Amino acid sequence: MACESLIYRGVDSSKWACVKDGVSRAYGLSIDSDLGEASERGFTLKWRYDASEQSLVVQCTKKPFIVSCGMVKNRLTDEFKKCGILAPDRV
Repeated sequence: MACESLIYRGVDSSKWACVKDGVSRAYGLSIDSDLGEASERGFTLKWRYDASEQSLVVQCTKKPFIVSCGMVKNRLTDEFKKCGILAPDRV
């Protein structure tokens, strides 16, 4: 079951670089482009970063049944806060 898309605003290039590094270290997902999808340990994330709008849209499209979408959102938001990114809006 896919979770809803989340949009993070105010994501400049340095924050985007921080997110890519943090998600890689914390979850083993390799983010190597501004648009893509990656899977690791039963999770699949899709993302779209728009440098001109300084926005990042993230969606968990696959996850283990026992993990709630709320938990995925909280984990991502906690990781992104380390990069100075505020809580997401819904798309």
